[in-house]
Amino acid sequence: MPEFNPTIHAYLRQPNNRGKARLENLTGKRFNRLLVFSLLGMTDSTKGCRETCWLCRCDCGKWWVTTTTRLKNGQSQSCGCWNYDKTPFAKTHGKSQTLIYRIWTGIKTRIYNFNHKSSKRYGRAGLTMCKGFKENFETFYAIVGDPPTETHSIDRWPIKKGGYWCGACAECLAEGLPKNWRWATPQEQGANKNTNVDLTYNGKTHHVSEWARIIGIGVSSLSKRVRDGWPVAQALGYENHPSRKNVYLTANGETLRITEWAKKLGIPRQRIASRHRSGWTDEECLSVKER
Repeated sequence: MPEFNPTIHAYLRQPNNRGKARLENLTGKRFNRLLVFSLLGMTDSTKGCRETCWLCRCDCGKWWVTTTTRLKNGQSQSCGCWNYDKTPFAKTHGKSQTLIYRIWTGIKTRIYNFNHKSSKRYGRAGLTMCKGFKENFETFYAIVGDPPTETHSIDRWPIKKGGYWCGACAECLAEGLPKNWRWATPQEQGANKNTNVDLTYNGKTHHVSEWARIIGIGVSSLSKRVRDGWPVAQALGYENHPSRKNVYLTANGETLRITEWAKKLGIPRQRIASRHRSGWTDEECLSVKER
């Protein structure tokens, strides 16, 4: 809050018997929502006259600077909040500054603005929004609600190549469009990309990154095997690929492949293979300690 300035207030003179005061003291007076706090000084004008400026406090809590003329003729009655409050159409849903509103406008922009950088994967790829989602934010918000956390976003699920369908509006019911949305974490969003490759082995289906986590290899290594056309069982390491030479090591009367020794001893396969290429004995290759 601004402090009282005695230097400025010394220029204020009250009316007296000898005539009208040079400046009328408006400090403490109220003009609708504005309460005059102090005199700020004089302003220069292009018309050759000078205006007296006052610092006012609006009922909404904001500070506002205006002139004597505007206060007295009613041009300044608030900081602007009064016009906002009395205009019926000034406020609609009150969510324009929220995360859910940005999510809604972001989806519409990616689909219907063909100049957007992501349009080739959304609008130009044929994705759409049903009328229940597209035409009215209040309807969209009533269906999806607020995101569970700030990191959640709207995902197309379970049809990842489908559009954003609420499943309940007139268009969805007429065209038989099912509900195709969910709140998803960044990890769930990443697993539901159109570019993901699903692999099925022994009745289980996962995308490449999930299989890589399960079998314990790098995503890039597994992706390269898939791109090179390896059969699923061989790409996942459950069967040996012809291009990979089996190297058997013997220790304590037991003979196993390098990958099998690595799993049994908990030593990285690459470390055992590197030792073998360097000419280490089988027992040294399988030793936990360095030579």
